[in-house]
Amino acid sequence: APKLKPKRSKKQDKPVCPIPPPDLPPKFRQLIVEEMGGKGVVLAEAKELTGKNPMQEWLLDPSMKGTSITFNKWVMGSSSLYVLTNTWNPVVKNNQLKKGDMVQLWSF
Repeated sequence: APKLKPKRSKKQDKPVCPIPPPDLPPKFRQLIVEEMGGKGVVLAEAKELTGKNPMQEWLLDPSMKGTSITFNKWVMGSSSLYVLTNTWNPVVKNNQLKKGDMVQLWSF
């Protein structure tokens, strides 16, 4: 009998974040810790997110501009995902982000 080859997914597997993840850039860390009084700066992936209610959060974008943004959990059938909404599109436009760019979400 001929050997069956496993089906390949059409979706290309791309790493979501390099392992280990890169450090927070020094200018961001300095602003967060020294000027904003932030403590415990970690990648948001490393913190447990609870609740399903949208959270109004402060976003510091790559151009060092701060803006209010909504962080929400969308439940879709048996899976869920976390999303940034409301002011995300202006952040993308102002920082010339494009498909394939790596975006990191940090929490403090």
